[in-house]
Amino acid sequence: MSGMKSVARRDLKYLLLDMISTTRLVDTKKTVGLGASDWQTLCKMAAQHRLGPILHHHRKMHAQEWAVPEDVANIWAESYRQSALRSLRVRHSLHRLDAILNAALIPYAALKGAWLFLHAYTQPALRPMRDIDIIVAPENALKVLDILERNGFKRRDEYAKPPEHALEYTKHLPPLRCQKSGISVEVHTRLMEHITVTEKSGTIGDTSALLERIERHGGIAFLPPTDTLLHLIVHAVYDHHFDNGPLTLNDIASLVRSSEIDWERFWAMAKIGNWARGCSLLFAMVRRYHDQVVLPYPAGTTPPPSTHHLDCALLLTLQDFDQRAIVSFRAELAVAPSLLRRTALLWRRAFPARHVLAAFAGSPSASWWILVHYPKWLIARAGQMLFERQSDDVKIDIRRAAHVASWLQAKENA
Repeated sequence: MSGMKSVARRDLKYLLLDMISTTRLVDTKKTVGLGASDWQTLCKMAAQHRLGPILHHHRKMHAQEWAVPEDVANIWAESYRQSALRSLRVRHSLHRLDAILNAALIPYAALKGAWLFLHAYTQPALRPMRDIDIIVAPENALKVLDILERNGFKRRDEYAKPPEHALEYTKHLPPLRCQKSGISVEVHTRLMEHITVTEKSGTIGDTSALLERIERHGGIAFLPPTDTLLHLIVHAVYDHHFDNGPLTLNDIASLVRSSEIDWERFWAMAKIGNWARGCSLLFAMVRRYHDQVVLPYPAGTTPPPSTHHLDCALLLTLQDFDQRAIVSFRAELAVAPSLLRRTALLWRRAFPARHVLAAFAGSPSASWWILVHYPKWLIARAGQMLFERQSDDVKIDIRRAAHVASWLQAKENA
């Protein structure tokens, strides 16, 4: 095996997308022809994007056809086992959070993954959970933080950002870790990092309206499936620029199959938030790999993505974790509409906000000692973004991200 020629990274990405699909068949010749370095690359991508449990599940159904080496199969089986064990701890932590917040009479809703692993997937382990996200009203956020800390949740040391600053400038407070389960919790006050006045009106940007629509299932408060679906898309397309992995495709397919979506309200919210193009693109991606999923689309609102843009977005879901920030920044710089906009991006990169430097230094943001770390930050972060030479794979991902970003920014009637 070691003497075989390595398969192109692009082809490995398409193979991995086929392997996690619920409807596409994997070409046996493609797996038989893989060398040891190819399987190593596949394993790295799968680990970065939490695909091991799904790969284990699908491999069991196609063991003979896929010809997966035993050591790789064992890695995927162990990731499934660990995901199953973690899902039990997450479930316990969710019920504990519910009891604590109900006792304090504070409305909340669990977000995205919590609903998906409990109610959308056939087995909880198939949807690995990193942490728990909940949303509360902004006026309750610091109170919730205090209540959780008094109930055994501890703020993680690496987050030096003060909660008051986070409340004003970011969408969630510093994460807390449950001492009993080891599960981290993020308390959100909004679903998006930056919200315009338009997005606050009648969409998932209005936290008060969201909390009025909560539904309880299995003793836990959740957002309705329609809001969860739009949140998944906004999070993947506009917050992460597709770099949070292809698990989103399975999330959407599983959510739509298992839940009743109010499509009229969904598309109305997408139009208000100017997210219709993102919805169109992500739905096209889902259809390619989960072609039995029904995703109604209103005619005449947004042009469908071209095959080129679709392929770019699909390949971006499997970009290297270590290069995501560089790809995102370089692509944003490439599609900036003006010199002023590019200058502003470069300025923010070269001169970070105090809390960013504090997090890098591991010091309180109020301390002037963090300024001592600025030269180191400039070399380590800004230098890497602006001057470090990129590999061919990263350069290709930057071009892909720029192509997709340009299409998303185009006018709806273009």
